Amino acid sequence: MLDVRNLEVRYGEFRAVHGVSFTVEDGELITIIGANGAGKTSILRTLMGFQPAYRGTITLNGKEITHLSAHERAKLGIGIAPEGRRLFGDMDVQENLEMGGYLIQDKSLLKQRLEAVYARFPVLKSRRNQRAKTLSGGEQQMLAIGRTLMGDPPLVLMDEVSLGLMPKYVQEVFRIIKELNEEGKTILLVEQNAKKALSIAHRGYVLETGRFRWEGEAQQLKDNPEVQRAYLGG
Repeated sequence: MLDVRNLEVRYGEFRAVHGVSFTVEDGELITIIGANGAGKTSILRTLMGFQPAYRGTITLNGKEITHLSAHERAKLGIGIAPEGRRLFGDMDVQENLEMGGYLIQDKSLLKQRLEAVYARFPVLKSRRNQRAKTLSGGEQQMLAIGRTLMGDPPLVLMDEVSLGLMPKYVQEVFRIIKELNEEGKTILLVEQNAKKALSIAHRGYVLETGRFRWEGEAQQLKDNPEVQRAYLGG
């Protein structure tokens, strides 16, 4: 589904990502783990079109999208749950969800998508008239994921979805991600919580200072003594 070749990302003279290559197959749940500042978010921002690629190519379902805008990529089926959630704080829950379905012209389809999100996240339905900024951190993260799902993207990018959440919400968010993948969503998950990410992923990549140091099946990475020492508390 996604083929990334020699991707380099720069901010002025600073090189955040040093020519990484990876693939995401249809139906896979792939994770990129690494410390804060390793370049994980830069990769996702570039895949979504928020940040231009300095060098390299990005191909989605055989079509090169390297120079397309973010909204053109969204139309082709990429969605993102961004780091920090980026909700519209003064809008209520339902308005935030409707923003996620802004490409939907058919009102009955929009209603179906809303009901599907509310079925997955009952707490959002009970708070649908509440301002987003008044929700708890876990509820805000559910809203951010729900807003992404409104567009029904085949490929979902998820950026640090567990960051700053209470443990009970961390468990819940990872359960939801695994469930979405089992239902057919292809997911690229960027996470500092390496243990949780590798517990649900099929394959993983370990990013260090803009380069992949290790890659492989999730279980292989969990069993790697160096990965355990650096990222899994082993």
